[in-house]
Amino acid sequence: MNEGLHQAQDRYLQDAPGLVSRAKQRYVQRTGEHPTVIELGSGWEGATGGLRKTWPRVVTMDKQPQQSRGRVLHPEILAEFEAGGEHHAGLVEWVCVRSNVSQGELGAVWVSADCTQESTGQGMNKDKDHAAGVFATGERTPEAQRALEAVFREKYPKLQYCIENVGYGALRNEKWITKRFGKGIVVRGCAYGLKSGKTYRLWLSPETAARFTAVDPRSPESCCEPCKRLQRLNHGEHEQAGIPKKGVKRKRISREGESNKAARNMVPTALAEHVGRLMREAWEEA
Repeated sequence: MNEGLHQAQDRYLQDAPGLVSRAKQRYVQRTGEHPTVIELGSGWEGATGGLRKTWPRVVTMDKQPQQSRGRVLHPEILAEFEAGGEHHAGLVEWVCVRSNVSQGELGAVWVSADCTQESTGQGMNKDKDHAAGVFATGERTPEAQRALEAVFREKYPKLQYCIENVGYGALRNEKWITKRFGKGIVVRGCAYGLKSGKTYRLWLSPETAARFTAVDPRSPESCCEPCKRLQRLNHGEHEQAGIPKKGVKRKRISREGESNKAARNMVPTALAEHVGRLMREAWEEA
């Protein structure tokens, strides 16, 4: 038995240099081969579709799968953000290890903060000291906080990022957000294919922000025909609304083939594609 063990050890020692050489070769081949963006909070994959048009690989992560019209959307990594946040190198590094992304391939992080925890529309989130309203949903969860903090760039100075949330939610008043990332950029979803005037706020990495110019709903590049026709931002002309007020005939945001909840919360694919392309350009230049 010992003789067989010694023979196996001898074979291993003989093969070891070759194994190491092949491993190094595979690593060199993979480094930079598949530029990757990590999407934290992929949800109904509205942003995922746009990011996939501009990045060879998108690693999605969320704490639960979502269902829409019989479809079940499974993120590549299904876990609480707290699990990765407890990793000694942080959430981003933990995701890279889990999904086999080399340091040379990681280019950007997209974070979609849970809008149900941040929205102040129609009086949501009353009990937050940074919000106002009548429908309380409690404080931001620890896992959501981990996802927001993941974009800090101490370990990856060239990393591009985008934090996306509702245009006028509670997140815009967070002092640590504004101190670190500024006030953000507000865009209108109707310019990117949404049939409502719902707004989104984007906090972008400096290099991406320098390239970004929001599409004006009234411009020829816009997807919003009512705004282009009237040459003014008119909520009343949009077919749909995020949260219709009492007496308004417009219906909530809907999308063919999607549940009402998915349609209301999905990021416009065209918006994610626009930002994703600029993040890719900024990362490659860096």
